[in-house]
Amino acid sequence: MAMAIGPKLKWIKSDVEDKIYLILFFIISLILSMLIIRNLDINFLYNTVLITAAFYLFFITLRDFFHAKYRNLSQIIAHFSFSILILSILFNNIFSSEIITNLKINETYQDQNLKINFESIEQENKQNFKAIKGKFTVEDQSGSIEVMQPELRIYNQPNIVTSEADIKTNMFTDKFMTMNYVQNQDYFNIRYQVKPFMIWIWISTILLCCSGGLSFIKKKYEN
Repeated sequence: MAMAIGPKLKWIKSDVEDKIYLILFFIISLILSMLIIRNLDINFLYNTVLITAAFYLFFITLRDFFHAKYRNLSQIIAHFSFSILILSILFNNIFSSEIITNLKINETYQDQNLKINFESIEQENKQNFKAIKGKFTVEDQSGSIEVMQPELRIYNQPNIVTSEADIKTNMFTDKFMTMNYVQNQDYFNIRYQVKPFMIWIWISTILLCCSGGLSFIKKKYEN
């Protein structure tokens, strides 16, 4: 909130004649936050406060890109990046989902949101380990099908088993799948996770670093 309002105010005195958009953006941010929280049936007050504040900073800095005419550009980028960082972390926390189940080959896990089918197992001998790769098809509500191939690696020296996740990434969602042995059984323990906005956490961090570099170059140039 301070990042959004502070740069708009003058020292000691500030006139509020041209600050109507600050109030308007705050109302829009609050409504968006309440709709998200209400539709997801989340009752934590801090989620509403944080989402409102992050949206508010996002809208204010987005406006500044078009009205500031490159004044304080590094500050605008930093504040804009910070708003994306907070929104990404919050949405990642709110919208993340995880499924943990035990499956045999040719078995299927299904709930109201998706279906996971354990199709097959392939084994391959590498230089110092044996790779056991599973093949799974994951079908969501829309009928979109994705193939996931997590892997187990059994090393000889020392004798250890490691689990290698299969990760599918796009601009909005990261999907992870791992599998592990269930001792003395034909089942494999399957963990499937959906993590939204992961890549935006990285993008916002990179933008924050760029804003710091831009500020440093600007100060060096002015000196």
